Amino acid sequence: MASHSRRDEDSQQDELEVLDPSFDDTGSFGPIDTVPRVHADFEGEPVVYGLETNKVDYEAKANRNKTIRMMAGGLLAAAAIVGFLMVAKPFAKPESGPRTEPVAARETTEEPEEQLEEQAEEPEATEPEAEVEQPEEETPETYTLPDQPAAEDIVQQARNLHFGDADVSVTTGDVTAEVIGGRVQVTNVLTDLNGVQAPALAGNAALRCAAIANAIGDRQVRGSGDTGAQDFVDVVWIVRNTDGDSFLAVMFPRGGAPTSGDGLAVLQQAPRYRLSDSLYYALGQSVQQEMGETPVDINNKYIWSTAEL
Repeated sequence: MASHSRRDEDSQQDELEVLDPSFDDTGSFGPIDTVPRVHADFEGEPVVYGLETNKVDYEAKANRNKTIRMMAGGLLAAAAIVGFLMVAKPFAKPESGPRTEPVAARETTEEPEEQLEEQAEEPEATEPEAEVEQPEEETPETYTLPDQPAAEDIVQQARNLHFGDADVSVTTGDVTAEVIGGRVQVTNVLTDLNGVQAPALAGNAALRCAAIANAIGDRQVRGSGDTGAQDFVDVVWIVRNTDGDSFLAVMFPRGGAPTSGDGLAVLQQAPRYRLSDSLYYALGQSVQQEMGETPVDINNKYIWSTAEL
């Protein structure tokens, strides 16, 4: 063991003697100076050391990326324009200029919505149905008196009465007739005086009296108490209220009744008539209250008109 230690010490001594005696090992250790900053003279992404990227390669890559971005942006813009045109086309105004399609077809496509709805509601065209003949409206025939009318015939005539072209039929109130000795008396009882006007009341009475006289004409009339038909003499028309009081009485003789004129004008052509005081004043005294001698009924009693309107 001692021999080996000796040889080791001799070997270390030999190595120390080989070193240059001028080598100074007394120096001190300190920080290494900072490596100077390198300035890059190109723009873009920084150079990653170890990837061997130079300036030329970097610019080429940047240009490619820029081109790709521009192409992508152009495609997006084109897609947006096409989409806008597709949405806006239905609202665009029709272009002016010559029409290329038939006018009839264009007008058909531009029909208003209301017309289209009406057409949609119309049923499909079917074969025309055979026309059903509508029955003609029957016009009422003018009543004609028999050759020898009695009281009931005259009442029927009063319900279907015309004076010239005017219909003067009695449609309201009650109407009765009496025939004695060739004389005819017709009584019209007004059961409702609401709305009755004085000119119509007096005028209609005159027209109806004249129409009855003209309808009988040259006929003979049959009375209830007569033994046979007798020549027609005259007719007196009386208008009464439900109390039996008369508003007026007007008389026309055989062959002496007018065939035209309005109500009050015909009244003034009567040879005999009398108005109640109330009716006379309601007419504004526009006609005489009495004409000729006071009319008499078929029993030859004077008819004193006293009813109030």
